[in-house]
Amino acid sequence: KKLLQVNYDYAGEFNEGLALILSNNLYGYMDMSGKPVIPLKFTQAQDFSEGLAAVEVDSEYGFIDRQGNMVIKPQFEYI
Repeated sequence: KKLLQVNYDYAGEFNEGLALILSNNLYGYMDMSGKPVIPLKFTQAQDFSEGLAAVEVDSEYGFIDRQGNMVIKPQFEYI
């Protein structure tokens, strides 16, 4: 069932209150109202799990928290 009308190329399922979104080849996250809360700035990203989400910055992966703060700096080739 469709709950929100959003204008993104992709909008994923909600995990921990946030959903992964994609627009113009950049990923970010929206809250349950459809408002983007973590900007579209990542070249790859994954869903939140246990308070963290893996994101790609400059061809390396790190982890952000639900506020968008980088808590593990990008340093991994794969996750």
